[in-house]
Amino acid sequence: MLKSILISAVAVTFLGAEPQLKDLEPEGSMAARRLFSIVKRQQSLMERVARTAGEDGTVNPDLERQISQQSQEWQSYIADNPEDIEARILYGKYLRTFGQNESAAEQFIQADRLDDSIPVVKQQIGNYMAENGLYTEALAWFLQAISLAPKEARYHFQAGELLYRYRWQFIEDGSFTREALDAEILTAFGQAAFLAPEDFAMQLRYGESFYDIKVPKWHLALNVFQQTLPLARNEVETQAVRLHLARIHMHLQNKDEAKNNLAQVTLPAYSATKAQVAAALGE
Repeated sequence: MLKSILISAVAVTFLGAEPQLKDLEPEGSMAARRLFSIVKRQQSLMERVARTAGEDGTVNPDLERQISQQSQEWQSYIADNPEDIEARILYGKYLRTFGQNESAAEQFIQADRLDDSIPVVKQQIGNYMAENGLYTEALAWFLQAISLAPKEARYHFQAGELLYRYRWQFIEDGSFTREALDAEILTAFGQAAFLAPEDFAMQLRYGESFYDIKVPKWHLALNVFQQTLPLARNEVETQAVRLHLARIHMHLQNKDEAKNNLAQVTLPAYSATKAQVAAALGE
């Protein structure tokens, strides 16, 4: 029985380079029509789950029953069509939505065995490896995804996050020196930002990556945050960038600029960090 779900995953179930309902044909073979029907029902089901689930992610018994039926339909279809790559990808995404990550990974691995040229499959396997601490394996899968889709910003972004999250492990096992790892982290986030110039989150993370390296390049970081500021969509994001600008200017000994940006940070959520920067400035 499924007592809770990850609602945040619902919105992304059909996003990205993987097959989507609009790409599937309602006409054609019996298998194609069957798959179209399964995916269409799933979209409707996920919409109802998103609308009606409780704050703790619980769903009512009727939805639990429908979720169970949907899973059975997927299992039946895969059993009858074991070489349907699109179905395995979509089923894998469905399983991940409900936290069945190991079963989802099995579907992605099978899809990769059927066709090893699909970047989103490499990405999903990499996600699973990273979540289970298999960081070297995860990096290999992410790099394969990047080689197949070098213009996909999210693959570079994920590689950067993996390198950062497991940076000390990569160094300790001899995969990278600190200097080489720092360069790879900056390259990964920088490429993601380059490929998604209007994406606030990717621009912000690129700027933040300068804090992560041993020898920060503050002038480059300043340029990144200055370009990120106009992308802010609300006051929370605007003040987050202002706080970064204050810190960067402080490191560059531009105290007046640091104070000017810091004065524009007024949200209570940033008060602690603001106080730290102000203290460092001698305020």
